[in-house]
Amino acid sequence: MSRTMKIQYDGKEVEVELPEGVLTSEEVAENFMRKETFMPEVDRRVKAQLKGLVKREDLLGDEAFLSEALGKQGKELFDPTKTKKGKGALDDEALAQRLAEAQEGWRKKELAPVMEKLTGTEKAVSKLRDRILDGQILQSALNAGVKEAFLKPPAEGTASPIVSMLRGTFGFDPEHDNYFVRKGEEDFEFSAKPDEGHPFKTVSEFITDWAGRKENADFVDVERKRGPGLGGPGKAGKQSGRDVVLTPAEAGDHATWTAAEERATKQGGRVITAAPPNPLAGGQQE
Repeated sequence: MSRTMKIQYDGKEVEVELPEGVLTSEEVAENFMRKETFMPEVDRRVKAQLKGLVKREDLLGDEAFLSEALGKQGKELFDPTKTKKGKGALDDEALAQRLAEAQEGWRKKELAPVMEKLTGTEKAVSKLRDRILDGQILQSALNAGVKEAFLKPPAEGTASPIVSMLRGTFGFDPEHDNYFVRKGEEDFEFSAKPDEGHPFKTVSEFITDWAGRKENADFVDVERKRGPGLGGPGKAGKQSGRDVVLTPAEAGDHATWTAAEERATKQGGRVITAAPPNPLAGGQQE
C-alpha cells in the first residue's frame, strides 16, 4: 500500500507519494517518544533496576561483607591490630621496631664508614686522573714546542696556562681508561689516525694539531719541537739511517713535521732537527 501526503505546490494542495523511510508527523508521534521525554524515562528505569544493589568497589571496602564471605569458606579476615601472641611468638609491632633499630645500627656502624671511605677513594681517584690529564697536556705541549712561559704555573698550587686553556677540551672514557677530545656531553671525537686500542682523538694528537695552526703560532717555539725519541730541542744527537732529519724551517711547518713523524715511525727511527750552520766554523754543525 502506497503512502501519501499532501503538500502545497504552486498555490495548490497536491497529494504526493512518500519516499521510502520518510515518516509523517502523525507516524512519528504514534510510534516514537520525544528525546526530552525518552532520556528521563530511561534514567528513571535504570535507577529503579539498580535500587538496592551495591557497587563492587563498595563491597571490597566492607569488612563485614568480607568477613562473612571468608567465613563461608572457613577463613578469617586478617586484623593487624589483633596479632596472635603466644609461646615463642613475637608481637609484630615490636619485631618491626627491633628490625628498624638493628638496621639503623648497621648503617651507622658498618655502612657509614664504608660509604665515607668510598667517597674518599672516589675523590682521590678523581684527583689522580686530573693529575694524569695535566701531565698528558704538559708533555704533549712540550713535544709540540709550546713556549716555556705557557708550561709553568704562575704560582705554586695553580695550573699552568696551557693546562688551564685546554683541560676542558678533554673527557675521561672509563671504557678505554684514558682521556680523549670531547664531543658534546658524552661522546668523543674520532681520531684521524686511530690505533688498535681506541678510535678517539688523544690529548697528544689534539695538541699537535693545535700547535700547528697559524692562529696559535704565538704559543709555539719552533726550535723546541721534539720528535719521537729525540733527546732534546735543537740537537740531532747520534743519527741512524732510520732517522728523518729536518732543517729548522722544515720543523716549523706542521705538515712537513707530521709527514716526517709518520715516516720515522715506520722506519723505526726518529725526527731530528738539524742545527743551523755556524759561520765561525765555516760549515754546518749537527
